[in-house]
Amino acid sequence: RKGDAEACLAAGQAYENGDGVWIVPDIAFILYGEACELGLGDGCRAFHQLANSGWGYPEGGVEAGTAMLEKGCDMGDLESCDTLALD
Repeated sequence: RKGDAEACLAAGQAYENGDGVWIVPDIAFILYGEACELGLGDGCRAFHQLANSGWGYPEGGVEAGTAMLEKGCDMGDLESCDTLALD
């Protein structure tokens, strides 16, 4: 369901947690990034959380995760803003 932010977020969560698929953090990063780019602040925050979880880092490391969190906050996702303020 390309172009569906909620579907990207759900699929990313499946690849992060192994819900019916193999755990593949690299795919979760891609899907969370897509959800974020489609305007879903939850996707931005999920990307950040995964980047800081120790599962591995996307290109650019933790800084990429922080940039996604800032993007989520800019979109109005209050949880992203709260997390950003605590970092």
